[in-house]
Amino acid sequence: MSKRLFISSEKMLGHIPPFTHAERPERLQSLLAIQLPEGYDRIDDYPRVTDEQLLQIHDRAHLEYIRSSVISGAKLLDEGDTYSSPGSLDAAYMAAGAGITAVDKVFTEGYNSVFCAVRPPGHHAEKNRVMGFCYFGNVAAAVRYAQSKGYIKRAAIVDWDVHHGNGTQDIFYSDSSVLFFSIHQMPLWPGTGYASEQGEGEGKGYTVNLPVKPHTTGDVYTALLREQIIPRINEFKPDCLFISAGFDAHEDDPLAQVALNEQDYAEMTKLLKSCADSLGIPVISMLEGGYNLTALANSVKRHLEHL
Repeated sequence: MSKRLFISSEKMLGHIPPFTHAERPERLQSLLAIQLPEGYDRIDDYPRVTDEQLLQIHDRAHLEYIRSSVISGAKLLDEGDTYSSPGSLDAAYMAAGAGITAVDKVFTEGYNSVFCAVRPPGHHAEKNRVMGFCYFGNVAAAVRYAQSKGYIKRAAIVDWDVHHGNGTQDIFYSDSSVLFFSIHQMPLWPGTGYASEQGEGEGKGYTVNLPVKPHTTGDVYTALLREQIIPRINEFKPDCLFISAGFDAHEDDPLAQVALNEQDYAEMTKLLKSCADSLGIPVISMLEGGYNLTALANSVKRHLEHL
């Protein structure tokens, strides 16, 4: 029987915007209030990520910039949309720490599926750059930790957040041990993620960008999964499947114009879970975006049901 786990912490509510902002504590509160499907275990506290673990994906200067900025009371860490507050540092370390805990639980206690409800999100954070609400590469840190512990050699990451996962791409762009997919709206911020961006050096061909137009519907997403993503995953044979689970491609989300609904997220989850099961590998899913509270909570419920 499948062992499933939900990981989160109220400590991540301490990341509080100093002005009106889409990435707000209510996002996490809406998920903490969800009644989990039958069969889920729950963890509400766990260790923060360590600097040593973060240094596997980020430069030391990146960590020092974030720490000094938050401690000094800076309200913004970049040109305009990544804010900080007194509780932001702890929240960011807890967000990345959830992925570390997920990896340990999967490979030492036999969990098959884990969902980490975290904020701030992570997939825009580059090796040495805060960006797009993101401090640290949460999924990337989990992947590198799993590799460093010898739990896995190869990982596949599917990023279905409506914005391109530029940070994850940056971290693994020359790495053939990580197969990275991003389905995202284009044109849309951050303006990267063209199909021609396929990796470099040893990593050439291991980055797969699948941009979609505004108003794209779920049948296009499921076709991309069936026809382009899952066959590549099966060929690659990863030891773990990671999902950068943004829910801002929902038709009601205020930050983009893709037209998915809750059932589409259920179908996408089913397809990836079936793929993982056929390969005999676990799935670790981490929250990225999703800014309409009702759409977010309802979509995550369906995701959890089929994970």
